[in-house]
Amino acid sequence: SWYRENLNLSLKKAVGSTQIKLDNPLRLHVSINGGTPAINVAFLLAAFGSGLGRVEDVWQVNDQTGQAHLLQVGHELAGEPLRQTLKAHMERGDWEGAAELAAFLKPAYLEKSLRAMADLRRGAFKEAQHRINNRSSIYSWAKRLSAGTEKMKDKDFTDNYRPIAIDDDIRAIHAYLLNEMKLQFGRKDYPEAMGALYRLQESLVRIVFEQITGIQSSLKRPMDKVKWIKKTSDFLTDSGIDDLGKIQFSRQFQADVIRKLKPDHPLSRWLTRYYGKRQPNLAALRNKSRLAHGFIEVTEISFKKAGFDNGPIDIIQMVE
Repeated sequence: SWYRENLNLSLKKAVGSTQIKLDNPLRLHVSINGGTPAINVAFLLAAFGSGLGRVEDVWQVNDQTGQAHLLQVGHELAGEPLRQTLKAHMERGDWEGAAELAAFLKPAYLEKSLRAMADLRRGAFKEAQHRINNRSSIYSWAKRLSAGTEKMKDKDFTDNYRPIAIDDDIRAIHAYLLNEMKLQFGRKDYPEAMGALYRLQESLVRIVFEQITGIQSSLKRPMDKVKWIKKTSDFLTDSGIDDLGKIQFSRQFQADVIRKLKPDHPLSRWLTRYYGKRQPNLAALRNKSRLAHGFIEVTEISFKKAGFDNGPIDIIQMVE
């Protein structure tokens, strides 16, 4: 009890400051010298429990020689629990939190790698490349994601447009979004999961629509919509399709074209459930959530009402 009450004050006096910030803890090297086992254990527990410092090494001083040597108990108490906590952060996808812990572990590049992963989570693909060694698999992943993002950017309307080709860069984007969706479902952050699902279906609709029609699916300038509607109208007329209603430049209309022209396409079956007749369907859940146009609550019950009886598991299976 004495250690618990006095250790933090002693640490402050030792560094000559009472303004130590808890988000930047001291690195403590604890030395036990003499005392009974009970006193030594009490001292260690107080040191490890201190909010002002993080214990890195535990030493014992030889009374006769005055020499200090490292005790294995330091690794057992500091290193392994830290690694277990780090693992828990990584399993939750909390790369920032994991990086903060990795700053106290070896090897040194572990922290950089985790911070690069945090960059990827934010969509900061170029930042991740600058942070990590170019021989790293994370660097290669970030480079592909960055390239895929460039290929998916909106473009000016042109009659000589070449449809987006599915390559490793585009596959990287899809894998990234699928992983993000699964991670957010696991964390029960359903609006975030629906946001990732929306981006995934949007990307797939764009690509398949272009492959089927030869018409670009995304435009940089609003004025190009008139040209897009004219070209799409001509295409549907030539294809003998006149029951899709008013032609609109929207992802849902493009999805309707895909389902009409290619009803057996794997994406068509996927989209039928995404834009299902039950309300609210998955598209509506995302559109009315905090990530789009409202604050509708998204829960597992919402998924069941949309026809996904097993909740997120059914949605993941639908996509995979």
